[in-house]
Amino acid sequence: MNKEETRAEYNRLLREHLKRFGRGLPYLLPAKDEENIIEILRECLRTGKPYEPPPLPEGCIS
Repeated sequence: MNKEETRAEYNRLLREHLKRFGRGLPYLLPAKDEENIIEILRECLRTGKPYEPPPLPEGCIS
């Protein structure tokens, strides 16, 4: 996918996640680029489970 296609797919999946689960994604994800976030969104939609961020390390203040 080129950048434009990647951005369109990201936006489509994000809208679908929001519609299906009633919430978007956290601003900070354990992903390095849009393609990784796209995979996270696809997995959420495939499994029917909204994204849940991993727990913070012990002693971490958020």
